[in-house]
Formats: sequence, structure tokens, C-alpha cells
Amino acid sequence: MATLNYNIRERVKIEGKERGTDFEVNIPSASFHDERTFNISSGSFTDVVDFSGGEGAGQFVSSSLLYFRFTNHSTGSVILQLSSSNETYNMIVGASGSFMFDNTFLTGSFQNVATGSFDNIVKVKAQPVDLVSTVEYFLVSK
Repeated sequence: MATLNYNIRERVKIEGKERGTDFEVNIPSASFHDERTFNISSGSFTDVVDFSGGEGAGQFVSSSLLYFRFTNHSTGSVILQLSSSNETYNMIVGASGSFMFDNTFLTGSFQNVATGSFDNIVKVKAQPVDLVSTVEYFLVSK
């Protein structure tokens, strides 16, 4: 087994003074990784990954996920869609933006969140706001 290491470094210079943070994460038990960079076209959502069943091309076991990053490499925005068996959650990932998660639990509800009303993400899809966008995902699992 391996350890996934990732670092987040944030820097901003305001009125001549630099501020920021460095955050390092080490996640043990990593045994599988997948990454892909590809183009998506407007008009419909494109499957990015599938967590609904067993392992295969673009398919992963939801309970094994340790880390997932989606990055929009384009100058326009991309709509990222996370769906469970019960709900769909949509968000905009702006130009050069990223979205990360470390498990597949999802709810689109503000009701009863504390009682564990979460469902597993089964699909991650994306659709560009422009005609074509280049996107990437990086995934690590047990």
C-alpha cells in the first residue's frame, strides 16, 4: 500500500504584503489511482466517473474512494454534476478551477443533515458552458 500526499499552497499579495497558508495531507492505504484529461462538448453532460458498481474503465467502488479532484483547464466555466440515486447536485467550476472530495457521501438537502441523510454519489458528469472544454480528474482509492 502507498500513501497519497497532496499539498495546497495559497498565496495572495495585497498592498505589498504576501499572505497565505500551506496545507499538507497524507492519506495512507492508497492502492489504486486513475487520472484522465479529455475534452467535453456542449449540448449534453459527459460521464466523468461512475461509482455505481464494480471497478472497470471509468468505474470505481464508492466505499474505496480516498481522494477525487476535478479540474477545468479551460478559459470558460464547466457545470459539474454529482448525482446519487435520489438527488442531483450541480455546481459551476470556473476557468482553471478545481473541486475536490474525499468520500462519496452527498445530499442536496438542508433538512435533517445531522441525522445522516446522505446517499452515495453514483455518477460525476460535466458539461461546458462554452462549446468545448478540457477537463481532468485525478482519483485515488483503497
